Amino acid sequence: KNHPVPSNMTAQGVRAFNKRTGKEELFPLVLNKQNKLELDLLNADMSEFPSEIVHLEGLKVLKLCTDRMHTIPQTITMLTELEELYLHTRDWHLVGEGLREVPAAIAELPRLQVLSVHNNPKVAAALLDVLTSSPPPDLVELEMVNCGITELPAPKSCGKMRLKTLNLSRNDLTSLKLSPWLHTAALKTLNLSHCNLQDVPAELSAMKELE
Repeated sequence: KNHPVPSNMTAQGVRAFNKRTGKEELFPLVLNKQNKLELDLLNADMSEFPSEIVHLEGLKVLKLCTDRMHTIPQTITMLTELEELYLHTRDWHLVGEGLREVPAAIAELPRLQVLSVHNNPKVAAALLDVLTSSPPPDLVELEMVNCGITELPAPKSCGKMRLKTLNLSRNDLTSLKLSPWLHTAALKTLNLSHCNLQDVPAELSAMKELE
């Protein structure tokens, strides 16, 4: 169960139209089960990124519904304590029509550990390009679900991802080469369900920690 933010916090959240209740409401900041300051806007209907978000000091978890939100501003880098970022298109009729641009600076978020993208092909492609060039140093969990991914691009630098969890489910993968991309010894969870893989990645046999 999530808990209210202590009363000494000045910012309480973001006001937006709630698609579930059909009215404008305050989406509050909460302390989640992991005792992290979280703002959950997955049920919020927004056409723009709320500017007040970047001023929420101590925000660690940000969940955004990107059905009608076309861009994420560069100012997201002001969230220097952000650890988890969720960019989800939730309306199936809007898959591929929502979020279209994300700043490469997302890779510069110094504490980012979890990056989750659902039903956003354009964003997934853009982020994969960024991540293969300069992945966030602490990124351990990457989700790109139903994003039309056909292959993982080759890394553009000598650095590799140190992921523990990789979820590529519901994509159009027919083959997958993990070794150029990952420090495979760190990977513990790999989800390739509902893909079109014709062959099992050869690297799987070397992943001793894979659960």
